[in-house]
Amino acid sequence: KANLEIKLSGVYNYTTTTGKIYEGNLEDSILYKTFETTGTKTSLWVSINKKYTVTARYYISENWYYVVNSVTPRVRYDKENCNDPCYFVYDRVVDLRLKYTK
Repeated sequence: KANLEIKLSGVYNYTTTTGKIYEGNLEDSILYKTFETTGTKTSLWVSINKKYTVTARYYISENWYYVVNSVTPRVRYDKENCNDPCYFVYDRVVDLRLKYTK
């Protein structure tokens, strides 16, 4: 398992951001989990070596904005920086922050 870190835009007017995690590509429509938050980041546990597409929905100034991004969390063995065998998870951060709004 990997702890998926999801970065979100600051929520405007204390509204809730709704997010969805899909297994594979978005067009496959395999919904893994739905989440809601009022914060700027959240985290969820997912399986490693599997592609996930994550979406966030924002409501700003009477308009809906959607952000989509994908990750494939993987584990890498690191024998150089540890005395004992150690592993770390990479590609586990999803950036769903809004770049700009119209």
